[in-house]
Amino acid sequence: MKPNFWLYGLLTVIVFSCKEEPKIQDSLVTNSTSPNLERIINDYKQCWNNNQPESFECLLAEDFKRFSNGKLEATNYEELTALVNSLHDYIPDFHTEVKDLVIQDNKAFYRWECTGSFNENGTTNLKKTINGFAVITFSEDGLIHRHENFYDSLEAFLRLKTPTKGEVVLH
Repeated sequence: MKPNFWLYGLLTVIVFSCKEEPKIQDSLVTNSTSPNLERIINDYKQCWNNNQPESFECLLAEDFKRFSNGKLEATNYEELTALVNSLHDYIPDFHTEVKDLVIQDNKAFYRWECTGSFNENGTTNLKKTINGFAVITFSEDGLIHRHENFYDSLEAFLRLKTPTKGEVVLH
């Protein structure tokens, strides 16, 4: 009986000593190229915020595509430039913030918050906010290959719509 007791004890020690402790990550950036990809995301955001579409060219892959809620919006640098310019025409104080950025392999995932003041007649002093989620896929050379943007289009419409007398305004 004693040999079996020692055998079970030895096996228990071996099993529990081989158990790997989970590693706690301090950052949501998970690979060696991530700091560069994080910089590209920040540069991309600044191009949108500062209406500097000429700066997109060095950030975008040759086969770049941008989608919003599954709809193809831009297939190249020129189309993205036109999109950003039209956005800033309607919302001159357009500003976006990247929140909760996670980079895994060649993809970046983040929530975004866009603010700006506008109505169909020009700018107003009433700031409006829209929230959404984005997935950016990078090419092998670290350029933005695909930008997928998701948001609640009904909520966006209601938030951006100029209220008529008696309508409730969403904040």
